[in-house]
Amino acid sequence: MNISRQHTDTYGCEALNEHGNASIAVSITVLYPPTITTHISGEKQVSDGSYVQSVIVKEESSVILRCSVDSNPPANMTIMKAADTFARIISGRELILHLRNISHRETGIYNISAINEHGTSYSIINISIPDSSNAANQITYKDKKSNNLVRDMMIGVLCGMIIALCVIGIVKFIAKSCKNTLPGQLSIRMWLVRYYMDWVSLTVIFLPIWKDIGCYGDNSDYTITVNDVTVQEGLCVTVPCTFTIDRSKRLTQAVGYWGYYDEKYCTAGSACYVVSSKKSVSLSYRKKNFHMAGNVNNRDCSLTINNAKKRDGGYYYFRIEDGVDGTLKWNYRDSYLRVTVTDLTAKPQIILPEKLVAGNEVTLTCKPPDTGNCSGTAPEITWVRLEKEDRAESDPLIICGEKRTRISQCKESTLTFTLSQNDHQTAITCDVTSPVVGKSIQTSVTLDVQYPPFISITTETSGID
Repeated sequence: MNISRQHTDTYGCEALNEHGNASIAVSITVLYPPTITTHISGEKQVSDGSYVQSVIVKEESSVILRCSVDSNPPANMTIMKAADTFARIISGRELILHLRNISHRETGIYNISAINEHGTSYSIINISIPDSSNAANQITYKDKKSNNLVRDMMIGVLCGMIIALCVIGIVKFIAKSCKNTLPGQLSIRMWLVRYYMDWVSLTVIFLPIWKDIGCYGDNSDYTITVNDVTVQEGLCVTVPCTFTIDRSKRLTQAVGYWGYYDEKYCTAGSACYVVSSKKSVSLSYRKKNFHMAGNVNNRDCSLTINNAKKRDGGYYYFRIEDGVDGTLKWNYRDSYLRVTVTDLTAKPQIILPEKLVAGNEVTLTCKPPDTGNCSGTAPEITWVRLEKEDRAESDPLIICGEKRTRISQCKESTLTFTLSQNDHQTAITCDVTSPVVGKSIQTSVTLDVQYPPFISITTETSGID
């Protein structure tokens, strides 16, 4: 039977025959990760952390954010806005945040988290005020609402006017030449200056429109392909990511960013960015364990997270900038990357020969949990040997890596020793500790050593009368 939280209850068992009866009660407590339920001004929403709930409120109104959590054991709940903690409860069931006289200062993203020893649940609430001034609280970039048809029309009009101006100038010049009224050298220069200024003026007037319409292209040109990722605490993961831009653009000096999803700090330039493809860029909220794994000039926005921590969990978005004059700036906020960091449960693996024979030398290798194609801080490895009889710890001499030492002092991933009959049914344990999270995981093997038979004869004598 698959146990669920609904099975938490007291169960009774009763036996009865003609001589009497007996009964016993068993209480079953099911432990499970938290699930957050949010009530916003009476509106209920159950959260699995996979979406953002938006709430539009009037300025100077009030909002009651009521968060309850279903978990066993009770979870620690926190409501945060950027780096500010608004409310927190330890081992509780409900958390309430009352926002009064809301102004633009209170708008933005509120991150709600609930954590217990079995997992983490997230919920994100976006509170906004429906007026034009609220745009200042968001990451701003040129909002391209135009389509390709409008862009092509404007470019065509501009090009047509420039060509017409040039044609008119040439016609006038030829006409004056045919009438033998060609102006003198000074007049020719003035004529050229006049038409040059006309051309420059027209360009100055229409170039911003051309640039504004054409430098980004249609919104549909800007797409990103990235999938949510789950990584265990202390391990690492590389998230594949690709993006597209305006088909008429080429990336040459591109700089990519990954930013944490938080409206308040995103308005402060790079304050919410955690990593950049350009290492010299100063980031106030840089995460040293985040690295850009791809070349953004090749439209590769892949991200590597080393030594994952619980606080690395959340929502992230990608931003691209290119060009010396900064004409291309785009935030891919239609598709967020959700990072979930779970407890460290993966086990190390002990690799040894399939056949163990007394008298032969054997090498055991402890392989930490697979980290994929990335690397984090090397784990700490220790070995333990338990005897077969009383499972008492023993400490024989072995070859640790390339030096001879006691097994308890071996910190290498390999150890070598010569098998004997006494090693049969002994247990070897590999303990791997992650220095980042300070947690240990271990695995054990019992040695099955083959050895030749031997005969033991025991005699007993008794006295003769």
